[in-house]
Amino acid sequence: MICINLLLNGLVYIIEAIIAIVFLQDIFYSKCKTVRIWITGFSLYALLMLINLLFDNNTYINIVSIVLVHFAFACLCFECSWKSSLVASIVVIVAITGAEFLSMCFLSFAFNVDINAYVDNEYIYFLGLTFSKTVYFIICKLLSFSKLLSKVNNFKKSHLYLFIYPICSVFVFLIFWRIATEFNLSNQILFLMSFSSMVILVSVIVTYVLFTYATKNDMKLYELQSELDRISIDEAYYSILDKQNNELKEFAHDEKNHLMAIKSLANNPEVDKYIDSIHHNLKRYSVSGNTNNKMLDLILNKYALLSEVENVKFNYTICTSNLSFMENSDLIALLSNILDNAIDAAKSSKEKMVELSINKVNGFDMLTCINSCDTKPDTKGSELITTKKNKRLHGIGVRSIKRIVGKYNGNYDWTYDNHKKEFSTFVMFEGLKN
Repeated sequence: MICINLLLNGLVYIIEAIIAIVFLQDIFYSKCKTVRIWITGFSLYALLMLINLLFDNNTYINIVSIVLVHFAFACLCFECSWKSSLVASIVVIVAITGAEFLSMCFLSFAFNVDINAYVDNEYIYFLGLTFSKTVYFIICKLLSFSKLLSKVNNFKKSHLYLFIYPICSVFVFLIFWRIATEFNLSNQILFLMSFSSMVILVSVIVTYVLFTYATKNDMKLYELQSELDRISIDEAYYSILDKQNNELKEFAHDEKNHLMAIKSLANNPEVDKYIDSIHHNLKRYSVSGNTNNKMLDLILNKYALLSEVENVKFNYTICTSNLSFMENSDLIALLSNILDNAIDAAKSSKEKMVELSINKVNGFDMLTCINSCDTKPDTKGSELITTKKNKRLHGIGVRSIKRIVGKYNGNYDWTYDNHKKEFSTFVMFEGLKN
């Protein structure tokens, strides 16, 4: 009997641990790997079970230990303040207590029975627990639903149909409980019913876990496709721009020769002065670039023109590094994301300034972009949060930068100087030769 009770209690704690992990993952951003989160969660719940066994399930100690365990879990594994962790812990204990209270009241009212009369029967008691834990899971999902809508951008309200599964499971558990209490069944049948109810509850939770991960993966695929589409368009644009630049340089070179010929034939001071002025204007169209990286020159020229249109001062310094080790598609994605964000922030600021520098320092290829920014960027932990209206199409830039920097074994960081009102982006590549 003791072994069966320990087994059933263990199963209940496992189910509660899974529900708590799913709930915290829904409302907070993770700051460690998924495997570590699950290991930490199960370890803390094992500690919780041990505490309750040692103190013989004392109600007050049980409440305090649940709050402390969830508080520690949130602080260790998720990006949240201690206040948010405490609130989440209190929400969990309220949800657990509320689910048990609602379940007991409903069973008593629906079947006009005394729940306490079946506490000594571990199987019927476990059927009641699976019912209450399913209600607890539904409460947690409802509480986290609004948060999940903003955290996972393509999570739609139509996905509420998934609640049909746990609600139907509740009715199944009600039928099981009614059969178990109405008829004199053998312990073997009661065990099978209890085990079946546990399997159904676990399947409900697993379905939601898999659905959430599938939703997040779909979002990542969508972001990747959006990024690839943008890179493809940018590459086509730069290819056309390169062709136009070459044709313009050829035209400028030929026109300069024609003007010099006319100047030598005219032999007139006024004509010479006029031709010299035209010749000077044509020089800028024959410059081939100064970074020795054609794609980098094209990108810089594009953003120099864009900054001029947006009335933003754009200065760049390319000295001992030109990032020629990078593939064109990666260079386009990296600089486009950095400079798009920089110019977008700078044009709304008072100073309207963007400064870009790419240099080699002590064997490191260093890229630094500083832009004026009057408002401190929104963050979630160490993650930047887009402020653009269409969050589904935006907010991809930083993830794209990190992906590219990681591809070349580099490091990415950012800072915001509240005094200078400047946002700085830093990218460092180690030991790469141009």
